[in-house]
Amino acid sequence: MLFLDSVSKDEVSRYWSILDVSIIHLKRTELFKTVIPSKLFECMAMGIPVLHGVEGESAEIVTECKVGLLFEPENPQALVKGIKLLRRDKSLRCLLAENSRTAAHRY
Repeated sequence: MLFLDSVSKDEVSRYWSILDVSIIHLKRTELFKTVIPSKLFECMAMGIPVLHGVEGESAEIVTECKVGLLFEPENPQALVKGIKLLRRDKSLRCLLAENSRTAAHRY
């Protein structure tokens, strides 16, 4: 696993293209239950499965479209469990990636 500093907007798609999985997480607050991070749609468009630690509307999209796995916000153990699962289960990663590309057309 490799974490990088922020990059310029012009470089983002190049970095997205090398991801196996994206992590989307926000703090557990009522406000974020109504927020849909734009990163979710970028992942879907590029066929990148997500580990999604956001409650509310965006979690419903992930579940309904089967584009990733949910984990409880602010729960690092749950995040690690999801990372390990997707690391060892290539067929699941591929299925989520395929679902992502399909679902992207809906959004």
